[in-house]
Amino acid sequence: MAAKTLLPKPVETKNTYELLVILKPVVETDANNSPSKSVEDALAKVGATVANVDKMGRRRLPYMIDKQKDGMMVSIIADIPATELDNLRRAFKLNDDVLRVTMVQVSESDIEAIHKSAQLRTQGRGGPQDRNNSHRRGPRDNNNRDSRGPRPAGNRDNAPAPAADATPAEAPAAE
Repeated sequence: MAAKTLLPKPVETKNTYELLVILKPVVETDANNSPSKSVEDALAKVGATVANVDKMGRRRLPYMIDKQKDGMMVSIIADIPATELDNLRRAFKLNDDVLRVTMVQVSESDIEAIHKSAQLRTQGRGGPQDRNNSHRRGPRDNNNRDSRGPRPAGNRDNAPAPAADATPAEAPAAE
């Protein structure tokens, strides 16, 4: 009788992916039935471990997708088994709430950059909503020229207006 040799089971490798999911813009009243919850359930079903979920909110889409002008953006960082990517894509295609999904494999340094950009997004970057934060931009006193000295004299400062001709041109008389 021949002895059976037991081969070790192949180790299932998990790679880190960033998923940008665009969902239909529905109002989330119940946290258990929200579209983002169904995306997280699909990830759990394939054996992925979710590291970070960043709900970016409702955004205007650059073009209409499935007759939708707006979409709810969700950025997810997850460790997904390499063998389950096709099953995950299939699950997203079958989900009616998902408009688009982009999956990108990321490294550790990319994850740090993603976290940093998420922090900047929540802090604000000086757009129209941050105009009242003038203390961040420094003083804007236009009359203070101490470090540069006085303005040079020229046409701009207190120069007399150009003289008009003393003799106006005669217009032809209309007959």
